[in-house]
Amino acid sequence: MATKLTNSFDNREKSIAHVAALKPWLREHSVSSITGGSVAAEHRLREIDPIKYCPPRNFLNGKATRLSPYICHGILTLDRVGFVACIDQG
Repeated sequence: MATKLTNSFDNREKSIAHVAALKPWLREHSVSSITGGSVAAEHRLREIDPIKYCPPRNFLNGKATRLSPYICHGILTLDRVGFVACIDQG
């Protein structure tokens, strides 16, 4: 019989240690620096200055919002991102 996988942890470090125990071939540097959760997503969203972000965004050395993981996993919606950008512009 299969063992039930743990999916609830007290903190990020315990989660990372658990994954490392399951997959020891993964290196520590493969852990994303992006933290999850709605609080982290809202914080990152509020840090964006839409006026400074827009002009260079399509260049290799342009600004990156790093919102993709939050949008991809449904933590932030495109409507929410657009709403905050509109408010910040005044």
